[in-house]
Amino acid sequence: MKKTIVRDLREYGRVDLAGKYTSTAGSQEAVDPALIDRLMSDVERDGFAIIEGLLSAEKLEEIKQDALPRFEHSSGRNNFEGFATQRLYAVMAKTFTCDALVEHPLILALLDRIFEPNYLFSQF
Repeated sequence: MKKTIVRDLREYGRVDLAGKYTSTAGSQEAVDPALIDRLMSDVERDGFAIIEGLLSAEKLEEIKQDALPRFEHSSGRNNFEGFATQRLYAVMAKTFTCDALVEHPLILALLDRIFEPNYLFSQF
């Protein structure tokens, strides 16, 4: 497989990177469009949306038990992060317990509205 290295952002227009991978947008379980409309309104107004009850209490506990020991820093490292925050980087590379969040039909339906087709979801 030929490796594509883009050294300058202007090269993106000349390289068909998205053409390499078929979009999976819309291939997940159907979600009520009215719910996505409401969540999009929240995102547009507030910059975020709160989705209550997305995961079961059991799944949330599983994520908590797996994630908490993985925190490397007790606080943020600089002014941008804040010195009183806790952060876990590269969650998707460290555990599969959070996959339920990135594979959830409601999350994917919302992301399909926010991003262009063939987006790459690599961070929580």
